[in-house]
Amino acid sequence: AVIAFAEARQGAYGRGECTLSPPKCFQPTDDLGPKTIAFKRSTDSGRTWSKLSYIPGLYAPNWVVGNAAAVYDAEAGMLVLHVLNSTLLPAPYNDSMTNSGFTLQVTTHDDGRTWSRPVQLNRFLGHLHGLAPGPGNAIQLQSGPHKGRLLIPGWSDVCYDIPSCDHGTYNGTLTFSAVYWSDDRKIVMLSRFACC
Repeated sequence: AVIAFAEARQGAYGRGECTLSPPKCFQPTDDLGPKTIAFKRSTDSGRTWSKLSYIPGLYAPNWVVGNAAAVYDAEAGMLVLHVLNSTLLPAPYNDSMTNSGFTLQVTTHDDGRTWSRPVQLNRFLGHLHGLAPGPGNAIQLQSGPHKGRLLIPGWSDVCYDIPSCDHGTYNGTLTFSAVYWSDDRKIVMLSRFACC
């Protein structure tokens, strides 16, 4: 089976239209608006596709869920999907700004017919809780001493100048990249960072 994921933007910004300083308005389908994860399945190498479906447990009104990063674990026979739920952040920071939100994992053992309940990974991410998976997909190592390891890319913005961040300028933020991985095939755990 082939499974394709996309952010399903809900067409309305759920936390107010504009910031005051500096003036900034968001479009109805802006990245900071309500969204969830949609997917389609193909069982004939992409010639035909299922109807559009949504990952269960990743949607409620005005939730902001995105940044899907997936990997197929061939040894365990399951697909692992990581996403960011940044709903609880105040506007305009509900896309992992100020290092908050929830990094979640869902899995499927039957090619997307059914999905596990979301598991929150923040407790494994330490001070970088709310890490946004991606961009792009995760991978499984095919050879070497760590064969079978799942590697997941991620990123976030850390606010080091609260007044600047509070006024929406983003001048007080540091963007970084990270890599986290799992060897146990149960839950992905943070081990090290590659920052830039």
